[in-house]
Amino acid sequence: MENGNVGLLPRIIALLIDVLLVALILNVTFLRPNMFPGVIDMRTLIVIAAFIIYEALMVFKLGTTVGKRIMGITVVDYLTQGKPTMKQCFFRPWVKWFFGIGIISNTFVMFMWILFSLLNLYKLTTDKEHRAIHDVIAGTLAVKATRK
Repeated sequence: MENGNVGLLPRIIALLIDVLLVALILNVTFLRPNMFPGVIDMRTLIVIAAFIIYEALMVFKLGTTVGKRIMGITVVDYLTQGKPTMKQCFFRPWVKWFFGIGIISNTFVMFMWILFSLLNLYKLTTDKEHRAIHDVIAGTLAVKATRK
């Protein structure tokens, strides 16, 4: 399935679309300006949790998210090339954001998040199947969506 693999740029654009969509929806519905500047509150964790739930449910139900659909990407099980399991669908975004939660705690964890992100980008660009670390851990593969 080498021809169907998705490279770095479409995946980054899809992720940005999805993050902006989730953040916009949360901002419009209930997030308000921080009452305590300089102190990060639970809103950051809520946004990350909402993104994980959004991506997991969308990929499980539809095989894609809004951003991935716009970019023509679908997520499949690596071994079967079929629909990923619910476990895979939740594990995939959780791995993506695991170190991201550390941004709110301390500089060392933020450094680890940046390092993980760079390693993830390197893996995605050098792997012949363009699998990112979260794809390898979850047992998934991002491919070009087939038109029906």
